[in-house]
This record gives sequence, C-alpha cells and structure tokens, in this order.
Amino acid sequence: MTFATTDLCDAHGAALSDGRLRVLPPVFLRFGKAQRFSGPAVTLKVFGDNSLVREALA
Repeated sequence: MTFATTDLCDAHGAALSDGRLRVLPPVFLRFGKAQRFSGPAVTLKVFGDNSLVREALA
C-alpha cells in the first residue's frame, strides 16, 4: 500500500485540526542505504539523565 502524508492529512482534516493527528517535521536525514523507514514514534521527557533514552532504544 502506498500513500502520502498529504493524502492522510486531506482524508483526516478534523483529526489534524483538533490535534488527534499530528505530522512530524521533516528533520530526518539519510544515513546508510535505506531510503525509507517506519515504526512507532515516542517522546521522552528527560531532565539531565539520558538513561531512559538508552532503555527505550534497547
């Protein structure tokens, strides 16, 4: 199945407007040969201790 972010935003305008659907900014750079990747996105709030980041990545 192929789709574009713009198609999802157009199809779910109400969810985009009220915050249920959010789009990540295009800040990703290409590292290696993979042109695409996918997976869950998680936000961690850490204050001075990045051990939670290491644990989440493990």
